[in-house]
Parts: sequence; structure tokens; C-alpha cells
Amino acid sequence: MRACSSTLKTAGLDRLLDQLRPGTTWLSVPLVDDVVQVGIGGDFEITTVAVSATPTSVRVRRVDGGRLQVHIVENWTDASSPGVATPVFDEPVEELVLDRCDGQWTFGSRMRARPTQLDRFVGTLTRFALAKQLRAGGFDQAVGAA
Repeated sequence: MRACSSTLKTAGLDRLLDQLRPGTTWLSVPLVDDVVQVGIGGDFEITTVAVSATPTSVRVRRVDGGRLQVHIVENWTDASSPGVATPVFDEPVEELVLDRCDGQWTFGSRMRARPTQLDRFVGTLTRFALAKQLRAGGFDQAVGAA
């Protein structure tokens, strides 16, 4: 039996990830100061992330080649009341890799992330990817994600 890395903690997140169809889904996400934002709305610069899924792995990367850093924003109202942003990763990453191990989704042991924020990012991204897959009946169409 292989050793599993750190697991995602949020109840139901495993089942949500299991619903992703194999293939790649592209999502448009808001970007502020080169950081992907979860929890904001409005007219912001965007970038595209690719969510590539197989039955045993999910990979998330920026299509523009930039390193991936994400802020979870709480209490955002508008640009003049931006709320509080908490980074997901201690340092930006080339890509987020999730692997299926012993019935659970895990993230790499070398990746330093805040578990609660990582779960929220993964949950948000997965819900948008699933919605897009269901709407499109497939892949390869841009949609807002965060």
C-alpha cells in the first residue's frame, strides 16, 4: 500500500471531485495583483485556469504560465470595501495536483497550503467546473469561476 499525502478535510469534497468528467475544463477567474481571487465580484482582470481531471488525479494550472496563488476573500463588498484576503498557498505553485489515494483526495506533501482555504478553493473551482461540464455537455468553453 502506498503512503498517502495530506487529505482534503471538507465533508463531501471527495464526492464532488469524483463527479468531474475526465478531460480539461477551462475557467476564467478574477485576478488582482497576479493572484486569483475567490469571493469577489465586479470588473477585474481575469486569467484562465485549466482543470484537468482523470479518475485518479486533478491538476489545476494557469494557462498563461504564471504561478498559481489564490486568495480567499471574506466580507468583500466592492473595490472600496475589499474585505480580508487569506492566501491559500504559502508560496505560489506551478500547479495544484490532487491525487486519489485509498478512497480520498490528497495534495502533495511538498505543497504548503492552509487546509481550510485550500478546501474552499478546490470546492469552488470544482463546482464551477461541474456546472460548466453539465451546461456544455463537454469541455473547452470559458466560464467564470471564482
